[in-house]
Amino acid sequence: MLTLDLQPPGSGQVEGFFSPRTAVENLRGAPLAIDHIVGRSLHRPVVVAPNEMCVHLARDFRSGL
Repeated sequence: MLTLDLQPPGSGQVEGFFSPRTAVENLRGAPLAIDHIVGRSLHRPVVVAPNEMCVHLARDFRSGL
């Protein structure tokens, strides 16, 4: 199963959710999203984290802009 940005890496929420027979690969979409947003020449875009565990991901994303 391929997923996109389910959780912060290493937070352990996906592990154990699916059957041990189900291979799960969680891909990060940030690099493509950053390229897209930078190409749009937006002024002061706002980046919001959906929860406390994702704040560092939002900060990393913002720094990529």
